[in-house]
Amino acid sequence: MANRSALATWVRLWCACFVLWLVLTSTVVGNEVVTGIWAAALAAGATVVVLRHEPASRRTGTWPTARIFARVPLRIVGETGGLVRVLVHRMRGQQPRSRFEEIAIGPEVEGREALATILTSISPSQYVVGFDHARRVAVLHSLEPRGHASLDEALTGR
Repeated sequence: MANRSALATWVRLWCACFVLWLVLTSTVVGNEVVTGIWAAALAAGATVVVLRHEPASRRTGTWPTARIFARVPLRIVGETGGLVRVLVHRMRGQQPRSRFEEIAIGPEVEGREALATILTSISPSQYVVGFDHARRVAVLHSLEPRGHASLDEALTGR
């Protein structure tokens, strides 16, 4: 039964990865399609292996990933406006208020630094410089500092 579940998961992942490949390459040229088939198969296979060997307790954290993903497009639009505002001020001779901030990271971020970095840095006006696990902080550079108290606030744009 576990093999059927793994196969069903692999098929769903392969379909999703292959569709994503087609969307991102926006072509149906033969060699691109064959490459996409193999890339999707490798991605789906690697994901199934990880899911089967990683304890479920590590996968079902309380980190609000769906809420964060849903807000990314809104953050990009909003922060692009902020970036334009900073550029206009700079053209007028004013110095931007950009700065580096240390913001707290909670245990829910541990092991998800890459995802947190990508989701925080995807908008044009801020990015994660690094993590200091000993002090439990992330260093964030912002063109328009908002004084986030935690990485969760920076991710959700609150």
